[in-house]
Amino acid sequence: IVRGHVAAREAGLPYVVGARLVLDDGSAFLAWPTDRASYGRLTGLLSRGRMRSPKGECQIRRDEMVEHAGDWCLAAIPPRQPDPDFASRFAALARQLRGHLALPLFCAAAPYLDGRDQERMHWLDDTVRRAGGGAALLAWNDVRYHHRRRQPLADLLTAIRLGCTVD
Repeated sequence: IVRGHVAAREAGLPYVVGARLVLDDGSAFLAWPTDRASYGRLTGLLSRGRMRSPKGECQIRRDEMVEHAGDWCLAAIPPRQPDPDFASRFAALARQLRGHLALPLFCAAAPYLDGRDQERMHWLDDTVRRAGGGAALLAWNDVRYHHRRRQPLADLLTAIRLGCTVD
């Protein structure tokens, strides 16, 4: 974070710190603190999750995330396929966090170029609309690596995870 901040300052660019949170129930979020106090809550949450976990892991419960999320920008990462359980959990979380976040709860919408993007985007739009005024869509690109030359590694790890060939 320090190196990124210094490089951004030298380039005259704004710098925003964030984290990807994977909760113990398997749900995932993108979190961006908006000030020093909310940054402290984020780092405190991460420290708590790491201290009670085996080395290299971080166990965070949903209620803990909600407790620490004041003045964050927060985006829920949806599953790739439409899931009614996600939609209902998202709506409940949007109601619970209304007025506590710096912006509405976002639902992160990424294109995967798999032929199902239009269907997925319609489902995500419907999910956000049903959640009400405390929610909005956020376009993101689900970046996993900082440089294109890492794509073969990403392809290999995905093939292993899915139990298929890289081709």
